[in-house]
Amino acid sequence: MPGAVGVRRPAGLGGGVCGFGIEAFGWRTALLADCEGTRGVLERYLLPWLPRTAASPKNADAVFRIERGEDGAGFQVRVDGRVAACVSTLTEVVSVLQEMMDEAIVQRITGSVVVHAGAVAYGGAAVLLPGSSHAGKSTLVAELLGRGCTYFSDEYALLDGEGRLHSYPRALMMRDSQGEHFPQLAAEWNAATGRHAERVGLVMALEHAPGAAWSVRSVPQSEMVLTLLKHTPQLMADSGNMVSQLARTCAGAECYAGVRGEAADAADRILSLLAQRP
Repeated sequence: MPGAVGVRRPAGLGGGVCGFGIEAFGWRTALLADCEGTRGVLERYLLPWLPRTAASPKNADAVFRIERGEDGAGFQVRVDGRVAACVSTLTEVVSVLQEMMDEAIVQRITGSVVVHAGAVAYGGAAVLLPGSSHAGKSTLVAELLGRGCTYFSDEYALLDGEGRLHSYPRALMMRDSQGEHFPQLAAEWNAATGRHAERVGLVMALEHAPGAAWSVRSVPQSEMVLTLLKHTPQLMADSGNMVSQLARTCAGAECYAGVRGEAADAADRILSLLAQRP
């Protein structure tokens, strides 16, 4: 995956429309907004590690257009001219667009196995936190970033043919007290973003139970391979080496499964386990 790069600010498109383009895995997009404020938020949070180009709707595989509602309240998200979502806030726009773009990109990734997992690195070893969406991965990843870990992803782990972890450092999607999503960048925790592949040292399949005590057990690597398979959005037919790639990931790792309580306690325990590795 490309490393973090400087962003080039594209020019306006005229007619009150401004925007920029992003390309990932050969998939080209144009993101258009009806005001500079909206464009600035989208540029900051959507796939932030990828370079920005001038918006070119005619040459794009997908055109996303964000407009204020007719009454000035809320936003419409249009995809290739079709209204795909109507939301109340700009943070909801970011959440909707990020999910759409993630799904399109994951379908185009070849050579790597994609796993729904939070992922960080510390001291030369990576930690995978497989789990479904809305399972608390982002909160736990954020706690680990606050303790000096390097950010790889809060939602997708990319594992290459040797089982190494690559970075997919999208904006973390956090939740407020009302359960609404809002984006934050790793830099807001003063955390570095992964630029190089890392060997996986720990794989932790943790179920979040509010108020629960930490209760995990060591599991065989073969069992964890099956767990990772359950959390990949890819089809095995699309990646014939999927099982062997996941086996390589787990081969050099210690694997655990169980229940965690609050993210702060879990982060401390994960780093303790990582420090105990030979």
